[in-house]
Order: sequence, then C-alpha cells, then structure tokens
Amino acid sequence: MTANGTGAAAGEGNLGALALYGEARLKVLGWRYTAEASAGSDGVSAEIGGEAFLARAEIDGKAELGPAEATVTSHAVAGSNAGADVGIGREGVSSAISASAGAEVEMDGRVGVAGVGAGYKAGARAGVGIEAEFTAGMQDGKFVIGGEFGAALGFGGSMGGYISIDPGKVVETVSDAADAVGTVGNQVRDAQAVAAEVEASRRRAALQ
Repeated sequence: MTANGTGAAAGEGNLGALALYGEARLKVLGWRYTAEASAGSDGVSAEIGGEAFLARAEIDGKAELGPAEATVTSHAVAGSNAGADVGIGREGVSSAISASAGAEVEMDGRVGVAGVGAGYKAGARAGVGIEAEFTAGMQDGKFVIGGEFGAALGFGGSMGGYISIDPGKVVETVSDAADAVGTVGNQVRDAQAVAAEVEASRRRAALQ
C-alpha cells in the first residue's frame, strides 16, 4: 500500500537520428508498506518492508541511436526505510536487505549495444543505514547478474553494477547484420555481372 502527493513532467525529442527522452517526478509526504510471500511451481519468494519520506525527487533520461542506447536515472530522498526480500525460482535468485534513516542522493546509468548492456550505481547519504543486494537470473526477458552495497554512519555511500544480455535483441541484431551482408554481396555480384557484360561487348566490338 502506498500514499503520497505526486507531480510529474515528461518530454521527448530528436536530434537527427538521435532520440531523446526525459521525465521528472516529485513526491512529498509519502509512505508505503509491503508484506507478502509465495510458493509454487515457479519458486519461492518473500518480501517485507516499509518507507516514509518527507520528499522524493526522481529524474530519468534516455538516448537512443540505432542499436545503441544510454540511460541515466537519479533520485534524492529524505526519510527512512527498512526491508528485506529473497526469491529463488526457475528464472534465478535474488536477495536484498536495507535499513536507513536520513537523506540520500543516488544515480545509476546504463549503456548497451545490440542487446548487451552494463550498468553502474553510485550514491551518497547522510544519516545511518546499510543495504546489500545480489541478483542473478532472467528479468524482463534479459539475463542479469549484479549487486550493490552501501553503508552510512553520519556520512556514507553506496555502489553497485550489473551486466545484462537480451537474447532476443542479440539474435535480431545478428540477423539484421546477416541480411545487410547478403544485400551487399548481391550488389557486388550484380556489379561483377555488369562489368563482365561490358567487357564481353568490348571484345565483340574489337573483333568486328
């Protein structure tokens, strides 16, 4: 369950072949709590947590150019939170634990080409807190492995990173590249045939 006051703004545009997207969100005086557990053929998972904040600001940006893309996300929050979750299933494993009170500024970014991506996360905080996270498995059709750790007592920070592979995009890019190679090959053969015909015509004219 969640509750807050929220405002948001978004925009997008193009600079030639470069596509740009951006969004900003502001939430004030909010809270949420979560408690759930499940077990079934897909695996087991459990999550419990809560958060209360005076204000939370988030900014997202994304740029795309052909098969390459880059994203940057940042947020700042003043409040407190605590939570833990674990999941084990056919698509992988994940676990996380966190508890903090104070203010935090965090930024993460991602770059990717043809379905293979890498990301980072870094933050600074004032207050007290600790967090740790690890994940390995499939997320939204991508294989992802990564982790994060952070701590603060007065002042502190956090850092993390991950690698992702999108099999669908990799196959699509390879297929597009193969089609392009085939097209170039056909054009080369056509040009060779034209050149051979021109040479044959020249020889016939020379014999007359």
